[in-house]
Amino acid sequence: MEILKQGAEGRLYLGVFKGETCLVKERFIKHYRHPELDTQITRQRIKAEIKAATRCQNAGILVPHILHTDLNERRIYMEYFGEAITAKELIQRVVTGHSMETAEIVLKNLCTQVGTIIGELHANNII
Repeated sequence: MEILKQGAEGRLYLGVFKGETCLVKERFIKHYRHPELDTQITRQRIKAEIKAATRCQNAGILVPHILHTDLNERRIYMEYFGEAITAKELIQRVVTGHSMETAEIVLKNLCTQVGTIIGELHANNII
């Protein structure tokens, strides 16, 4: 598997599930926690993430489709969006590749879209 990103809670890999390219999110073992407690907390968080993704899909909010979950390996296999980029990457591209006026218009539009999605999450009691 090819690592794409790493954060405080885990790593995101490009992997394969049933012959199709997918994202694999793997949560870290927290060595400072008792092993049984860490396993329990991690399982709860993975289940909560899957539940939230399902609720988002049911509300019509675009999220990766969950393909498979492996609680023992602490992994979630999900749909890969191909050439999708993060909001941070988009902001960096806009700021460095456009005039200040154009960047302001694009970034205001991005903020409006993010606000709309957050509103949908609230309206559907997801957050």
